[in-house]
Amino acid sequence: MASKGSRVIGTDGSDFSHRETVPRRYQLSIQYKDKLRRTLVFFHLPLWLLMVVKMADDALDRLDILIPDLAELSVPKPILWEYIWMLSIIPSCFALASLPRNRIGLLNLFIYGNILLGILPVIGGIVYYFWELVEYAQVRHTKNLFLDLPVVVLWNIFFFLALQIHCFSWHFARQLIRSWDKGFKSR
Repeated sequence: MASKGSRVIGTDGSDFSHRETVPRRYQLSIQYKDKLRRTLVFFHLPLWLLMVVKMADDALDRLDILIPDLAELSVPKPILWEYIWMLSIIPSCFALASLPRNRIGLLNLFIYGNILLGILPVIGGIVYYFWELVEYAQVRHTKNLFLDLPVVVLWNIFFFLALQIHCFSWHFARQLIRSWDKGFKSR
């Protein structure tokens, strides 16, 4: 609490340089923990849930459950990269579990899992749809439509978002490891 009396004689209030400050590594840790948590919860999780909804039709078909309204949508069948990308939620759980106690090991698992199960499948999807996108860009017509929208354009919107989410979360995780490391040197 601020004192209600007069200021000490001989000071103008600017002699605060002797006070303790929070070291930069802890400031960065708090900042990047928040950014990583937000990226994973507010961006990756909704995108993953959207993919769950997309793949629900295939899962129900495999279980011989027929929902007529869902069958009428003619959702494209999943491709291998989609199944692999769905596993990217597992490394995200490792990242969220590493945050409360600054566990570098779990965050390293997230980084490698994010690359293997997040970034590489998205790149595989980009490669898979590349020539279809080129063809669509040239003729502005495609036979693969979903709700009267070209599937290749929808996939490229997904790729753009997913690649940004995975790259930003990778960057935030690297910065956290850097700030948690004992040999941290501020620049």
